[in-house]
Amino acid sequence: MEKVDHRDKRRSGATPISARDQFVHVLALFGFAIAQPLYDLLGNDPTFFIYHRSGTADFFSFVGIVSLLLPAALFAIVELLGLTALGRRWPRAVVIAALAALVLLPPAARLEWAFPWLIVAAAALAGVTVAYVRERFHLWRRFLTLLAPAILIFPLIFLFRDGIRDQWLGSDERWESGGPGSGVPIVLVVFDALPTASLLDARHEIDRIRYPSFAKLADVATWYRRATAVDTFTNRAVPAILTGLCPTGGKAPIFSEFPRNLFTYTSEANRIEAVEEVTSLCPEELCAREIESLGGRLSSLFTDASIAMAHTVLPVPWREGLPPIDTGLGDFGDGALPSSGTKGLRHDARIERYESSLSRLTSGPEPPLYFAHLVQPHRPYVYLPSGRKYRLEHHKPDHVEPWAFRHNYQRHLLQLAYADALLGRLLERLESVGLFDDALIVVTADHGVSFRPNEPARDLGQTNAVDILSVPLLIKRPRQRSGETRDDLAQTVDILPTLAEVAGLELPAQLDGLPLPFGDAPVRAERSCPQVRSQPAPRMTLADLLSAADTKIELFGDGEGAGPFPAHRWHSELLQSVASTSTCSEAPSHLAYRVENSQLYEAVDPASGFTPAEIKGFLMGAQGAVGVDLAVVLNGTVAATTRSYRSGAADFYPWESIVPENALHSGKNTVSLFAIRPPQESCRLEPLGQIGDAEQPSLLEARLGAWPVPGVEENGFGRPIDIDGSIVRELKRRAVLRMPLPSGGQAPPATLRVSLEVLDEAGASVTIRIDGRRRFRGRLATGTWDEKFSLDLAPGSDSLALGLSSAGLSSAGADPRQDRAGAIALRGVWLLPEAGE
Repeated sequence: MEKVDHRDKRRSGATPISARDQFVHVLALFGFAIAQPLYDLLGNDPTFFIYHRSGTADFFSFVGIVSLLLPAALFAIVELLGLTALGRRWPRAVVIAALAALVLLPPAARLEWAFPWLIVAAAALAGVTVAYVRERFHLWRRFLTLLAPAILIFPLIFLFRDGIRDQWLGSDERWESGGPGSGVPIVLVVFDALPTASLLDARHEIDRIRYPSFAKLADVATWYRRATAVDTFTNRAVPAILTGLCPTGGKAPIFSEFPRNLFTYTSEANRIEAVEEVTSLCPEELCAREIESLGGRLSSLFTDASIAMAHTVLPVPWREGLPPIDTGLGDFGDGALPSSGTKGLRHDARIERYESSLSRLTSGPEPPLYFAHLVQPHRPYVYLPSGRKYRLEHHKPDHVEPWAFRHNYQRHLLQLAYADALLGRLLERLESVGLFDDALIVVTADHGVSFRPNEPARDLGQTNAVDILSVPLLIKRPRQRSGETRDDLAQTVDILPTLAEVAGLELPAQLDGLPLPFGDAPVRAERSCPQVRSQPAPRMTLADLLSAADTKIELFGDGEGAGPFPAHRWHSELLQSVASTSTCSEAPSHLAYRVENSQLYEAVDPASGFTPAEIKGFLMGAQGAVGVDLAVVLNGTVAATTRSYRSGAADFYPWESIVPENALHSGKNTVSLFAIRPPQESCRLEPLGQIGDAEQPSLLEARLGAWPVPGVEENGFGRPIDIDGSIVRELKRRAVLRMPLPSGGQAPPATLRVSLEVLDEAGASVTIRIDGRRRFRGRLATGTWDEKFSLDLAPGSDSLALGLSSAGLSSAGADPRQDRAGAIALRGVWLLPEAGE
């Protein structure tokens, strides 16, 4: 009998893998594929957990689920599958390959130049290799087993990271109060990403038509017009406001790092009501927070963590459809409507917390300290001044194209009007409970934001410092009844010392900020914090601020000159005009447009909380469609003017507009787009051809091919070109159109008509296939070729594929039509209901 060397079996992996080893390997690979990247991603920004109000139970539940429960559940599912006809080997191998691929996918996904499928295929191939090697070689099994302790090491490293440890461990820091004070009610509101210039009108005062609540407060407050922030990011700027200290180092914005702050200083003098969104400086003994159940908090945390994780794992091109994670610290999916439409529309949880806190703001024997960090008008820009949402998806602005920036600026100004309305609710509440006159009220912002093409929105550049650092600062002292404007070099770090001086608090610590002068006091010419992020603070003059305001007014006007809605001042003489009075008789043949989500205008319901006030789409043109002046006509009236610009996709040129809410009425609304002619022309508006929508009930008798049509898949076509006044589409060597067939009881088409334009003066060969079956092959002469093909569709067919292939041009020739990528162009395709029609 032949002897079997069992050592060779073990060495080659012939022995089966035990359930214990399988579990250990799943734990190890899950740790490297999922747990460690997630811990690293979230641990880099401790404010993520502050925003989600995470406590000790949250952190340990989070690491327990990520490091133990999820891999154990995955293992259990695989073992259950192994009891089926598949057997144990294949499910085990598949999960090992998938986890190994996920380990390699994040670094590969950073290669923006690579094709997404190539990245995924490479990671998958590597994963399959790992699974195969584990099956065959015992040494690799041992290696995976040795990696298993990482599943415990990773969460420990995460839990003891700076900024994370103190959040779950708690703090025994004690504080000193500022004494009983003078019994002054204190109100401090911090807006987010609000530059001073956005509030100003043509007279360089606060625009009281567009922002009446800010103007109302300015009428009875001291406005420090040249006030600036001391940092460009919220997690450093807000603690500076609450502590009076210039930002230093990388401290987390939590109580253990800043035990001496506004809340502790006022703990003996005031009853505290605080809404902190990005910070957690108020200790639990002083601030009773509205906190969801543990399950609700974990659900929100894991939802946002999964979106953030997807941004890390997926290749760059595939991240476009994800909610952005640079618009805040959580609730990443709340900036847009659900894909099903306006049903399920959620209000911003941050706004709900603010509104709830207003109901608790009351007068009484113990004066209140009310603090609210309102994350408005920070992105995502989704709100109209009324508080209704108008966007169906998140918006990621183009950082180069001037018109894209201009649209984003308009969105900011609209959301600022909503922020003004939120401030108005606070002022009304103070008046209704009798606190307004006696209260010390401070309104400011953590930092600003810039809307300059080719300049970063938040990082300080050459010219954008005045946008990013200049912030509003309004201080109404108790019983102050007249406003004043001062040009002191005030900073937000001066707010706490000013509050302490007015409220009679004794601050036990030395602060960087100084009390701000008012009344007849001389203007202060020195800043308390000479640096911003370890760099000398940029020198910004009053002229810089006023120039930024003038630029905004040049783009959008002000309330007194243009009204409450910040419309583009672009052919503004056409706004509100009736389109029919200035419409030209003929449309330019080389232009056509599409309105995105046009079904929204079939049944507008203002009561739904959503108004489709953003009307946008694509412009397409044979000679290009960049920089075309456009009028958006709503219900027969010019509601907005705009301009097309170049985006990443060739031949598709976006146009965007936002119309006033009152331009839309309940029910069906009609939208059309016109090209604007120069003012000296006898007629100003050229009607444009409209490209069909994906919501078309049928493609019978509909022409396809000359322009891309939503719902029709196409591949292998070049750009639209104009041939003797007709629009055609170039064919590459192989092109395919896949067309949906009518449904809902409609008769299927009986005939397919194809019209081609042969561009090569020597003629060209073409092959036509319908649903993979060759129906024509031959050489065509120069000019137009038109043919009909009978259809014999299989029962239940829901689509039809037309394939076209041809050779390239034989020579350039003298005709400019021949200087093309292909020898043949598509004029059109028709699906006809009857044979021979």
